[in-house]
Amino acid sequence: MVSEDGDAVAQQSENLRRIAEFCRVGVARSEVDGMALSVLVSDVLEPVYSTDSLAERVADLQYTLGQGPGTDAASTGVAVLVPDIGTAEARQRWPLFAIEAQRLGVKALHSFPLRTADVRIGEASLYRRAEGVLAERQLRQATTVTSLLTSVLLHSEADPYTGSELRMSVHQAAGMVMQQTGRSIADAIALLKAAAFAEDIDITSLAREVLSGGRRFEALGERTGESDD
Repeated sequence: MVSEDGDAVAQQSENLRRIAEFCRVGVARSEVDGMALSVLVSDVLEPVYSTDSLAERVADLQYTLGQGPGTDAASTGVAVLVPDIGTAEARQRWPLFAIEAQRLGVKALHSFPLRTADVRIGEASLYRRAEGVLAERQLRQATTVTSLLTSVLLHSEADPYTGSELRMSVHQAAGMVMQQTGRSIADAIALLKAAAFAEDIDITSLAREVLSGGRRFEALGERTGESDD
């Protein structure tokens, strides 16, 4: 994922620069603290862009855990507005995500689907460090921006799977894990996600470790990280 915190934004495609600009406008006009955009690739949400490191972590959590307001918004096509992520209802609906998001400092999360009548594209999540609902004007601004983002992703010159390039390292690492463990590609991705969550690191960083040879997943029955003494 590309984050506003890094210098990579300027080197990305015109499509991604437009996404970045709309996200910044969305944050300002909706009066939230940050925003992240994810697209559906083979029915899996893959983070594409975030306005800051916390928004990036929230998107990565939803990708890693496979649960959260954004995941639900993308699958149902209906906005999921959560003014307080710490409620019992939120923890019951997203048991792992709600706890982790709150630990990171997120108090409210409002997720909007990116879709047309026929196509599900992804979702955009707007977070706040304080609890609270979106006022009617803020909700209208958020809805307008997500509609614009949908148009960008559907444009004839735009790649609707922008996130697949940015997340390619994860898929490449999964291929290596598949070879190392003898498991399926789906199992390999699940192993990466589980390890990233257990170690509290983002999955892209873990993927880089695997690709550099600094991290290895052993086959079933082999010992991991231990000497033979």
